[in-house]
Amino acid sequence: MRIWQQVLAGILVTGCGFLMAAPPPVRVGGGNTISAEYRAELIKRRALAEATYRNWAAATAKAPPTTASTRPVLRFFRINTESRRVVYVIKHSGSMMDNFDFLREEVKWSVRRLSPSQEFNVVMWEETADVIFDKDRLVKATQDNIQTLAKRIAEFVPQGQNDDIYDPLKQAFDEAFKMKPDTIIFVADGHFDPKLAEFVAQTNKKLKISIHTVAFVNKEPSYEERLRDLAKDNGGHYTFVSEEDFDALAAQFAPSATAPGSQPATTTAPSSAPAASAEKE
Repeated sequence: MRIWQQVLAGILVTGCGFLMAAPPPVRVGGGNTISAEYRAELIKRRALAEATYRNWAAATAKAPPTTASTRPVLRFFRINTESRRVVYVIKHSGSMMDNFDFLREEVKWSVRRLSPSQEFNVVMWEETADVIFDKDRLVKATQDNIQTLAKRIAEFVPQGQNDDIYDPLKQAFDEAFKMKPDTIIFVADGHFDPKLAEFVAQTNKKLKISIHTVAFVNKEPSYEERLRDLAKDNGGHYTFVSEEDFDALAAQFAPSATAPGSQPATTTAPSSAPAASAEKE
């Protein structure tokens, strides 16, 4: 039994009510509906992701206070950098279905750790590109905007297929560039049209935006190389995030991973551990 399945068994024993709530319809490429059995597994996986990040946030809140920093820190998986204005460009195609809920929770967790003086927006892309907040502008990381993000990003499900499709990805980056951030976080899990690099190079020549890239779960050299090059050419970092990272995170922070009444031993999550830092290109 996988670690995450063992943890799920513990969550189910608790009888948490949120497991009973069905997620939005989940579709794959071509609009085909998934099986009832697979849907049930995805509901469990979503519950695991939500419980893991909720407990991680609680453990962080109870951690001893550290010296306050005036640096505008941005954390996303293993990427740890400075940024005052960030746009997350997040893929949500059908190929990401098994682990998309962990990605969605990471976006929310990353934004929650911004200070109110930092600004952000999120562009979701698959066969189309959609901006979470108003186009052409960023919003402050206030509690109201963080709550709005949580509600709106919940409406996006993994669906469609867009490997090597250029137009929606170009549109996503075009929307991001219009907001004039100093940082873009780009997440993909498969091939994308090499023309993207040409478009980014041309557009970003004057903007000088740092672009950090994340290869999500799928380990495939050719598209990873494109992500590495994109980060290298635009002053960013590249990192790979695996399903095993999420299993380890769940084992540490989900309810059955600790003894009743105890707290997690550490607030350093495997997904952001310094020992597995992002590659500086």
